[in-house]
Formats: sequence, structure tokens, C-alpha cells
Amino acid sequence: MKRYLNPFDIYVEPDFSISVFASELNSPGSILITDNNKMYITDTGELTGEPKLLLYENGKFESIAEGFNTPITGITYRFGKIFVSHRGSITIVDENGTQKNIVQGLPCQGDFPNSNVTFRSDNRLFFGIGTATNSGVVGLDNKWVINHPYFHDKPGDNIIVFGQNFESYNYINHSKEPVLTGAFSSFGEMNFPYEQKKGTLLASGSILSCNPDGTDIQLYAWGFRNISSLNFGYYDRLFACNNGYDERGSRPIANASDDFYHVEPGVWYGWPDFSAGMPVTSPKFDTIYNQKIELLISNPPNIPPRPITTFPNGTNLKGFLVNEYREFGNIGDIFITEYGGTTIKQQYYGRKISKINTISGETTTFAMNKSGNSLYSTTGGFGRPSDLAFDTEGDLYVIDSGINNLNNSHCLLSNTGVIWKISRER
Repeated sequence: MKRYLNPFDIYVEPDFSISVFASELNSPGSILITDNNKMYITDTGELTGEPKLLLYENGKFESIAEGFNTPITGITYRFGKIFVSHRGSITIVDENGTQKNIVQGLPCQGDFPNSNVTFRSDNRLFFGIGTATNSGVVGLDNKWVINHPYFHDKPGDNIIVFGQNFESYNYINHSKEPVLTGAFSSFGEMNFPYEQKKGTLLASGSILSCNPDGTDIQLYAWGFRNISSLNFGYYDRLFACNNGYDERGSRPIANASDDFYHVEPGVWYGWPDFSAGMPVTSPKFDTIYNQKIELLISNPPNIPPRPITTFPNGTNLKGFLVNEYREFGNIGDIFITEYGGTTIKQQYYGRKISKINTISGETTTFAMNKSGNSLYSTTGGFGRPSDLAFDTEGDLYVIDSGINNLNNSHCLLSNTGVIWKISRER
């Protein structure tokens, strides 16, 4: 399928223009532009099952490294090397394509993989790990259980759970007899009242740090659900995107926001009992199932902080970067891609680029489709924005992963990925 593209279908802030830089790409996910202006992108592998790192040379993209786990979730440049994050692993790729795994075996067999990596000014490496489940309980929505029946979420601190158990059918052995599953437990494993769950280094929903060679892994913070991206801003402030709960599974939670945080060390950020600093027992999070939501942890490590700003459920925050060019607004502002939701309820959220003032929390629209953001839009504008990067000339490049299969909003059509270029009119 050849995707229809028309930059005039996209609104951008006054004095900026947008154009198509490259098209007909397969599920591109991340973009990296080095100090010497080399451009790298990723094929996440979600369409082909063959994730790749690609280099732009002589007017086209060529694969320079393959054999990663699906999906690739980010690429970062440091020390003349490319750090590739892919499910469960972090791999260093030299510019000639030589590969070396520095981190392997991360607990990412569940719903959400590890995030991109980023570096603090002292060259300490940071990355996020997603949770196994939506809200702490393995259930019928976790299809990975068939292959990983003993996998489950683990906390970053020693916690005591209240001990609730959630009923579902036992689809592992195709039995219609119900089974009971407790929080932070394997499917079919019950919890006892006030049972202790031991904290672990490789905690679910955590941010970890390590040396650039992968040694000395340390837990930095935890209590996130799905850290899709993280980066350092000025003064070594660590920022992270966290996408909130869905209304699904054994413990559905409705109307949870997607959040942008300033992350402090040693802090618990609320998952699986809080959303944006609010307890999920609040009526705001009531579901259509009229199921009473209860807290799971009886001894929360701390009062969870509030995010810098929130976005509607289904915005699906992806990549972001810190502005370094006065022509694009305040130095230190955040440009962030909104991938968009995958349900009819969420269809009008996302599919644009926003700008966040990290001091005030004010969020404004930088670029979006003029016709709106319908899941089934056929205009020539944004499909699924997922990442962005500046080149050395101060132009902004945006990865658009593609457009949806109309019969499956989770699936992108092949060869519909695009790179857009946004320039200040000179």
C-alpha cells in the first residue's frame, strides 16, 4: 500500500514549515542524529519480526545491524557508539555494525519492555523496565502467560499486600474452572492476608542505572507502569514518560492519565495503587464493570509525587527531547510525540507533537493534523508519531511509525512509515 502524504494537512506553529523527508518505511520507531549529522533509525520489528538498525546514506536507509529482540525501543549515541534498547537487552553497536550485549535477561516478558537508555553528565547510564501487567495482577488479558506461566510483577521495596485474590478462568490448561490470583504473584497463585513481598533490584516498573559497560546495576526509582521514554534535561534533571492503566484485565482501572514526570532517586511513584499521585480508589477511576477498586499495598513506601503534567488516557506518550535551539522556543522545553490510542474511546487523543514547559507544566500543541486525530483518518498528515531528533542545523525530524490496519488498530500497515522534517522558516 502506498500511503497518501500531504504536509499541508498538518498544522505547525507559525513561522515553521513541515515536509516529507523519507517515506515507505516499515514500522520505524526511533531516530538518532549524531554530532557529525549521521542519521540512524530503527525498524522495530513489530511488522516483520526482524528488528534492524538502519543508517541513512546516499539518499536511502541501509541496515547496519540486525538480530535484536522485538521490539527495539530506543537508540542513543555515546562514546562514538550506538546503544540499542530491545526487549530484555541493551546492545552496543559500533558505527561499523559490530555488536556487544552489555545488559541481558531483563524481566521484560510481560506487557511492557524496557525503555530507551539515556546518560547523565557523569556518563552513568539509565533505562526503564515496564511492568508485567496492567495493574499488578496477572489475568486473562496477559496472553504471554502461555509461554511464561510463572512470570509476574515484583516490587522494588519490601511491601505487604492486603491479600486480595482475583478470579479468572484457567486458560493455561483450557479449564473453565476458576482460579484465584493475587497481586505480585504468578497466574493461579493466591495471596494470604498481609503477605510480605520482597523487594528486588530488577523491579517491575522501575528505572535502573549502571555503568556504560552494563556493570553495577542499581535501582533508581520504581512505581511506574510503562516507561516509554526517559531523558536528562539541564542540571541533570531526569524526565520520564509513563503511560497509565487501561480498563482491562482482572483489575481494570478507567480514565488513568498518561504522565510526564521529573524523577527523583529512591522514590516510589505509585503503581499499582496510584495514578498521577491520586489513589485508584477515587471515583474518577471507576469502570463500566462497576467493580470496586481496592488498594493492593498496605504499607506504601511514600506518598507518590504528582507529575509535571498529565495527558488524557490513550495519548500514549512515546519519544521526547529537550529543546536546545532558541528558534524553537524556550531552551529546556520538551518536545514530545503522542502516538495515540488504539480504541474507539481513545481515538481522538494523541497523533501530534506537544511542547511542555518543565517549570510551569504548561503544555501546548506544536504540530497536529488539521482535520483532527481520528483513528480512521485518511488525510495526508500524521499517523503514529513516535520519536524525534534535531540535526546539527537545527531542523527537527519526526518519526511517524505508520497508519493503522482499519480492522486492527494495534497493527500498522507495511511501508507506511514516514520521517517528517520541521524547519524554522528562514
